Amino acid sequence: MEDTPTEKGNRHEREARDILKRVYGAGVEIVDARGNHDPFGFVDLIALSPDEPVRFIQIKTNQFTAKDRRKYRARTRHLPHDHATFEVWVRIDYTGWELYYFEDDEFNLYLEIPSCDTGVARESYWWHRENGDLKP
Repeated sequence: MEDTPTEKGNRHEREARDILKRVYGAGVEIVDARGNHDPFGFVDLIALSPDEPVRFIQIKTNQFTAKDRRKYRARTRHLPHDHATFEVWVRIDYTGWELYYFEDDEFNLYLEIPSCDTGVARESYWWHRENGDLKP
């Protein structure tokens, strides 16, 4: 039985949270309509740590279209970026992850993780962060 789009999206949000927990520990929250409220109208995850910038992350499945970019650019361009990052993480079926951050009025690819295995993706994200390869 195949996942519905909502189930698939929820699974990808949980996978992204698990990846971020390798760096942020318990300070990663999934924002949803039932509990937490998204202050910006597009955030799926918020990652908080005293030693890291606040990360506001939208999770997409398979594509990050020009229309998506325009919509999220309009929502993020006037927000303060001094102590926060605004990101879009794309989980691509059978391939892995593409991670984008918002800077200079554009979303820029900052990391590709060529694995759908959450453990491998988590360790790859952590390794790139520890070696200074992550932009945000």
